[in-house]
Amino acid sequence: MAADRPFRIVHMSSVHRWNDTRIFWRMCRGLAKDNRFDVHWVVATDDTSQVEVHDDVTVHPVPKRRGRINRAVRSAADVFQTARAVGGDLYHLHDPELLPQGWRLRRLGKKVIYDAHEDLPDDIQEKPWLLNSSVAKWVAKPIDIVERTIAKRMSGVITADEEIERRFRNLGIPSTSIHNYPDLDDFQDVAIWKQNAQREAEQNESHVPYIVTFGGVSKYRCIDTIVDAVGRVPDSIPFKLVVGGNCDSPQLMEELRQLPGFARMDYVGWMTHDQMRTKLAGAAISIVLYSRAKIHMRIRSNRFFESLACQVPVITADFPEWKRAVQTYDCGIPVSPEDADGLAKAIATLLTDCDTAKRLGQSGRNALTEHLNWEAERQKLIEFYLTLLE
Repeated sequence: MAADRPFRIVHMSSVHRWNDTRIFWRMCRGLAKDNRFDVHWVVATDDTSQVEVHDDVTVHPVPKRRGRINRAVRSAADVFQTARAVGGDLYHLHDPELLPQGWRLRRLGKKVIYDAHEDLPDDIQEKPWLLNSSVAKWVAKPIDIVERTIAKRMSGVITADEEIERRFRNLGIPSTSIHNYPDLDDFQDVAIWKQNAQREAEQNESHVPYIVTFGGVSKYRCIDTIVDAVGRVPDSIPFKLVVGGNCDSPQLMEELRQLPGFARMDYVGWMTHDQMRTKLAGAAISIVLYSRAKIHMRIRSNRFFESLACQVPVITADFPEWKRAVQTYDCGIPVSPEDADGLAKAIATLLTDCDTAKRLGQSGRNALTEHLNWEAERQKLIEFYLTLLE
């Protein structure tokens, strides 16, 4: 420990929500369980009233600026100033926008980790606000160079998977991948949630089974295919579609209104982590679909793993890695993200074949319990920190 006290760890973001699943729920709370760490979380948020402690994590809010330029400049500066004042032994950056601030901390003699949640060059090429693919490719190359150049000056790099980690291995600094697997402590009450959902269903005469998709109203999450498919499931199979998450645009919502499946759709908007977990546990099916963008080919979806944790069968895209996963763990059905007919058939199968749905749900839960849980990742994170600190 630093001078006979816990190591002070400061997580920083100008982009993510204060209760972000990977950062707050997994990393910060997981570290705070270990008495070797004093965990702080500096984050740009709309609520900047006061510093609060949540689950032994001290949250330091700074003003959330509007617009990409303001976020990249003013919010990043606010986060830096607050984080510096906290006086950390190690700083953990969660946004590319904060790399210049991380460099400043390094020049002040601080230990700094850059956490690459996404493959930034690939992610940039999929941004809808860029004019076209040629512009995106032109922008992605220099961003790739800048990201790796500054990351090389950090104390270490953490990535969301091994594929992203390969981009940083030649930098000559420590690196590791930390998967965003669920913390089983957060899913101990799955059986109780399911019982409560069943009890509510029995008390409500108009209740029908529901399926969920928490990717929001977004074409990148294939909401158009999903709503189209819902309208193709025979009326003799009663169910509704619960959609959680943000809406990309009113225009897209209006497009969905023109589809027959919209009548079965219940849009609930953004949900807290607690709301999402309990709603998911009562679902008959979880749909986790992505468009064929390059960044979606690998499995980094929190929604996918938490569906398994809630013992719910999953319908996913038939991309090679996703298809291999659902077949290996026997936890769902892969379909083409453009095939509304194929998705409708998968929905109908899982709603009518209870034995298959139950088997897939239980197999997914077993995979989480035995292999895909946060505890192993938490230990990797702690060991990585201690290597740099000690």
